[in-house]
Amino acid sequence: MPPNKASLAAARVSGVPGLFRCRSRGSAGAGAGAGAVSVPVPVPGRCRCRCRFRCRGSPAAGAVPGRSRGSLGSPPSHDPEPSGRAAHGGAMAVEGGMKCVKFLVFFFSFVFWLCGAALVAVGCSALLGPGRAPLVPGGGAGWSPAAVLGLGVLIFLTAFLGCCGAWRESHCMVTTFAVLLSLIFLVQLAAAVTGYVFRHKVHGLVEEGLWRALRSYEEDAALRATLDSFQQELSCCGVNNYTDWASVGSFGANDSVPSSCCRQPSAACNLHPTPATVFAKGCLPSLEAWVRRNLVVLAAVALGVAFFEVLGVVFSCCLMRGIRSGYEVM
Repeated sequence: MPPNKASLAAARVSGVPGLFRCRSRGSAGAGAGAGAVSVPVPVPGRCRCRCRFRCRGSPAAGAVPGRSRGSLGSPPSHDPEPSGRAAHGGAMAVEGGMKCVKFLVFFFSFVFWLCGAALVAVGCSALLGPGRAPLVPGGGAGWSPAAVLGLGVLIFLTAFLGCCGAWRESHCMVTTFAVLLSLIFLVQLAAAVTGYVFRHKVHGLVEEGLWRALRSYEEDAALRATLDSFQQELSCCGVNNYTDWASVGSFGANDSVPSSCCRQPSAACNLHPTPATVFAKGCLPSLEAWVRRNLVVLAAVALGVAFFEVLGVVFSCCLMRGIRSGYEVM
């Protein structure tokens, strides 16, 4: 039967505060014999003895003397399985989360790699064929195919570092990827601010570029091919109209215009031009509309890429922390 208060004596264990011994009496007439057992029970706070074991006066057959069915004589056992299971579940959650971050970094790096490859292709095609970029002032810096090609190569190599670093779990590669991606984001941000500041100067810049193209028409073969292609494609002539060619070199002396201004190409269609034989409208409105349209597209693409760049940097930092902490994310 369970021990009552009269049969329990609590004594503080020397040097171990908060532990008390529960002592139960054995069978009738037995003192502190084989049936008397003691077990330390942790009791926080007040001195209370809580014995949840059934004490027996005499050991059962085959049992060890001094022990009851409830493993008396030893500290109360507790099942370590719940805490172990919780720890194992937490580790699995950490590993699963880091694995997800790893593949997100790999995915964003692959997307950037495709963007870099696309920019490289656009830059190469612009270098190999005529385009409209030389008609815009400052094209040697921000509008040139070489700048687009260089940016594409930079993004391509940066994304390659991100893919390899995420796949190999290399802290150095992932760190380099995050730093380069942050620099690219800052460059894009600076370009966006510059474009917003100079958005009202598009008309003047385009007009200046067209006049420069007209004055260099006879000396620059590449620029001449670009302007001829542009006039034929958009059915325009000169900056404001075809009379602008009268102030350019030999065209004014001969009262002529380039053959690309002719409505119907023929041997002498460019001599003594009239609105019936050449395109009457100028190229300034068409080129300005083209520039503004492409600026809007470029801004939208840059905004979308910048959003993914920020996510890429954030997930890269998370992966860097996981790799440094030694988590196994495979």
